Amino acid sequence: MRGFGWWRGWGLVALGLALSSWTHAADCQLRIRWTHDPPFSMALPDGRPGGLQVELAEATFGRMGCKLLWRQLPWARALKDLESGELDVLMGAFRRPEREAYAWFSVPNRTSRNLLFVRSDEASRWTIHSWETLQRSGMRLGVQVDVSYAQELDALMREPAFRERVVRAPNRSGLWRMLQRGRIDGVVADEWTAQIEWEHVGGGTTIQSLPLVISNQPVGDAFSKRTQSLQFVQRYDQTVEGLQREGVFQAILRKYLATP
Repeated sequence: MRGFGWWRGWGLVALGLALSSWTHAADCQLRIRWTHDPPFSMALPDGRPGGLQVELAEATFGRMGCKLLWRQLPWARALKDLESGELDVLMGAFRRPEREAYAWFSVPNRTSRNLLFVRSDEASRWTIHSWETLQRSGMRLGVQVDVSYAQELDALMREPAFRERVVRAPNRSGLWRMLQRGRIDGVVADEWTAQIEWEHVGGGTTIQSLPLVISNQPVGDAFSKRTQSLQFVQRYDQTVEGLQREGVFQAILRKYLATP
């Protein structure tokens, strides 16, 4: 009888843990950022967000039993909201020392390559193939506010003479318009989005990338330390790993980026 009571008590504990886990999953709601940044995120015809990062998030967090509350935010505002805890998840964020103060980072699970784009009719002016040649070029460079592309570029931006030639804007559409009007000479942008964005602003001429690769780094996703635990991020990594084993993750990447 005492043995039966022991097993009964253990069963109640196990049931309680299972119910607690189920309740936690059912209560999992995450505020997550999107913006108009094809093919990573964009508004679908019905107004819902879609795109590569949106589908990756829906597949992964859906498997974890979490509901996503999408917030349309510019990048700089998203970082501030992640720091304050008003945003839970920021997809496609590089790990940086200053960000580690307020964010957990997932294991990198995809690659983002940023290139330096110029107008094709101006390309012959530039022989930029290294950080030194960029430094000496005199190029008026367009970058986004609060975006860290590479440690080498961050170091150049700390030099007063180089910093004077750097123009910052909250979004890349503003930078493309400045390039179109000749107010800047080059724009740092993702290799997959640059042409789409240029066509969206009606660039007129074409653009092309210069030999210098600004960054070619593995990228993951950031989670606010104010609202999420390290254990939750580890569970996210395990879920992504499972989706990769099943081929789901790669299928989404191929759909948008035509990766092998």
